[in-house]
Amino acid sequence: LFGSSQTLGKKALGLRIVRPDGSYAGGGRLLARLAIVMFSGLVPYVGRLFGLIDVLFIFGSPRRCLHDLIVDTVVVTAASAPHATRQGAAGAHLRTANF
Repeated sequence: LFGSSQTLGKKALGLRIVRPDGSYAGGGRLLARLAIVMFSGLVPYVGRLFGLIDVLFIFGSPRRCLHDLIVDTVVVTAASAPHATRQGAAGAHLRTANF
């Protein structure tokens, strides 16, 4: 997860988590992103409402979920950000993941 900014699911789909400028997201951001998604569901009622609002944000113009906006990350195709790893810098032409 931390070296390539990809979970197993994102790796299988050819996706990667990066900063909006294409640079590496960093371990802290990746953990914060994961914690928001995982632990928001533990809060009764509010967690479910947050979860619904979180995923509905994907339909907005920036095409980013609320947890991505909070930690300043974006999910892009891995091919458009090949250098967004700990060793690399920013990717030149990011393509967001469209389904």
